[in-house]
Amino acid sequence: KGQLQSGFDFVEKFKGKLCPAVKNGRLGWVNAKMETIIPFEYDTTQNGRPLYQTSGELIALCQNTKWGVRNLKNKVLLNFIYDSVLL
Repeated sequence: KGQLQSGFDFVEKFKGKLCPAVKNGRLGWVNAKMETIIPFEYDTTQNGRPLYQTSGELIALCQNTKWGVRNLKNKVLLNFIYDSVLL
């Protein structure tokens, strides 16, 4: 279950070295020191929860209603131009 951390709207539990978090209504990923690894520029659900899919090192994210894929090193693997993505 997610929790509140100072400066964040919502932080999920860590699954490995990174975890999804919401800041100012936007989704990003942080490390254990709460440093931003994937910038807070992705869509959340209507209730402010993270909106994403993961599979191994891949993260499918929604940006301005379009889906794409990044890896955990913040490299874009699939541009954010798709109506949906399934990992």
